[in-house]
Amino acid sequence: MSERKDIVRAVLDAIARRDAAVLSELFDDDVVWWTPVSAPVEHPLVGRETVVGLAVGGTGLFRPDTTSWEELGLFEEGDTVVAHVIRRSLTGKGAPYENEYLFRFDIPDGRVTEAWENTDTAHGRECFTAEPSAATS
Repeated sequence: MSERKDIVRAVLDAIARRDAAVLSELFDDDVVWWTPVSAPVEHPLVGRETVVGLAVGGTGLFRPDTTSWEELGLFEEGDTVVAHVIRRSLTGKGAPYENEYLFRFDIPDGRVTEAWENTDTAHGRECFTAEPSAATS
């Protein structure tokens, strides 16, 4: 087992559970989070409080307690772990959301110091503007 891979799994789990306390332990004070350029948020996000706020749903894009991650692969090279995952959730409006992500986490000393998030933001926008079906609302 890899300690860095376990940290990445813990970050993803804490995002799904919106667990700010756990995320605060996993992120460095000065963590930098690079969102996709086309995402409607600041680039980059800097500082533990700001990054944790995004990760626990501060944007309101996802309905609480509906996120799950499917791990397609975790790859480690030195202090860096790359996670290829699928996020499944309901949007804030209750529509289904499914999107692939490629995250890069730099973890030099047991805490995430930098993260890069890549996903299909055009597909995400379609999901976030969709109205929920009778089955998901």
